[in-house]
Parts: sequence; C-alpha cells; structure tokens
Amino acid sequence: MLKRTKYCGLYREADIGETAVACGWVQTKRDMGGVIFVDLRDREGVLQVVFNAAKLSPEEFAAADKLKNETVIAVKGPICLRDAETVNEKLATGTVELRAVQLEVISEADPLPFPLDDPGVKDELRLMRVHLNPDTASPKEISEKTKGFVTAKTSGRYIKKTLDDMV
Repeated sequence: MLKRTKYCGLYREADIGETAVACGWVQTKRDMGGVIFVDLRDREGVLQVVFNAAKLSPEEFAAADKLKNETVIAVKGPICLRDAETVNEKLATGTVELRAVQLEVISEADPLPFPLDDPGVKDELRLMRVHLNPDTASPKEISEKTKGFVTAKTSGRYIKKTLDDMV
C-alpha cells in the first residue's frame, strides 16, 4: 500500500524532482489518447496527475483508463514542471504535475446520478441526493430532508477524516 508523502494541494515548484505519493479523490479525468490527465483532490487542494502509457505497465494504464469521478486512488511518481501551455494560474499547484509510475485504486466509486459540478442540475435532484454533495444544501434543507437522521455533511466529514487518517 502506498503511503502519502504530502497533501495534493501542497506541492509547489520547490518539490520538482522529488518522487511523491499523492492520495485523493478523482475530480476530473481527460483522455488524450495514450495520455490521461486526472485532477486529484484532497482536503488541501487539487494536483494534476499524468498517466502516460509509455511510463506505466499495460495493467496500470488500463486501470487509469477505467477511473471514474470520486474514485479514491494513490499515485506514485516524480513531481515535474508543467509545460508552459498547460499551466493553470487558478490553482496553487498549477505549475507542477505528478507523472505517474505506479497507481493503486483504493476504492472504486459507483457511477454518479449527475455531475456534482454541473450548475444546471435541479435543486430537487440535489436534495434527493444530498449525501453526494452536502455543501450545496443549507442545514435547514438537510434537516427537513433527513428528518432527524445523521446529516450527510456530518457523515461525509467523518468519512473524509477516516480516509485521511488511513492513508
């Protein structure tokens, strides 16, 4: 089992050249044919991870190709400077990326009923599935929906803390 060296949101240009292990949730995945880009999210931020078919075993690249949003993974590889055209100034980690040499899928996510970051999803659907995205609903809405059960926000925090402590 891979052990995290630093939280995703804490990598900077000073870490270039170091071999790192990052753990977190797959936020987005982009397949560019032979190269897969994943935005890996944890409690501190987002780190871009690059899966290159030439650098991974066929089994690990196939596993990277099957990744779905919210799947929990651990990835090992060197921290490298991003190409100038791929720098993302909106992210604190936007100048660096982790180039994967090893992938471990910790927990595979089931398909989501709607994209969590889609602003076009109706509020009624979000409230029916508030456990998926508890930050979108007010405490009153959650209370009315759950009728005294443990709130999704509380249980979500517990699960995230437990996973952070495990890895």
